[in-house]
Order: sequence, then structure tokens, then C-alpha cells
Amino acid sequence: MASRTFEEIKAAYSGEPDAGTLDSPAARNGDGDTLLHLAALRGSEADVADLVALGAVVNARGEFGMTALHHAAIAGHIAVAERLLALGADRSAPDDSGQTPAKLAALGSHTELAALLHPTRRRGGGR
Repeated sequence: MASRTFEEIKAAYSGEPDAGTLDSPAARNGDGDTLLHLAALRGSEADVADLVALGAVVNARGEFGMTALHHAAIAGHIAVAERLLALGADRSAPDDSGQTPAKLAALGSHTELAALLHPTRRRGGGR
């Protein structure tokens, strides 16, 4: 169960482009991103968990075919990435350019996160 309502979470993102137009956890802004994408990019683990509990789709593709996990990878947010993985995020999903979250993390020099997101890595830390 979410600790905050969708409206409460949305209010925290009022400065983001088109965030005010979002009317549900699955709604998309002008770029095709959901509030979950924005929360992952911002690094808000609590908002990610609450949005999924409220019905956000973990593997929804937004702008450039990116998922919330791609956004967490770009920004280097390890805790958010771990939460998304626990919620069912697909670590092997490529964006429209063929880049996986692991590749985007590596390109941003987030080496620990890139290792965590590597597509062959299994839950629990094994390979």
C-alpha cells in the first residue's frame, strides 16, 4: 500500500515539464514519460515504491523507449535501481537506441550500478 496519494506525489513534481497534466500513475507527459520516470531520474526511492503501489507500470517505455530503470541508471541512483529491480523492472530492456540500463550506467561512469544492472546478473547477487 502506498504511503502517499498520487496527487501528493504529483505535487512534489510540479516544477517538471507537463507534470501537472498527469492524472494517474500510468499517464504520460508530452515526452511520453510517466511520473515513475521522473521519480527514478530524481532518485526518489519512496516515490518509486508508492507509484508502483498506486498502479504505475514498472517497465513502461517513455521518451526514446526508456524505462524508469534507464532513468535511474543515467542518474546513478543505485537504491532506486535496486527498488525497481525488486518491483520487476527488466534489466535487459533496450531503449530505442539499443542501450540497456547497464550500458547507460557505464557510459555515465556509474560502475557499481552498471555491474548491478548487467543483464546476466541474477537477483541475490549471483551470476
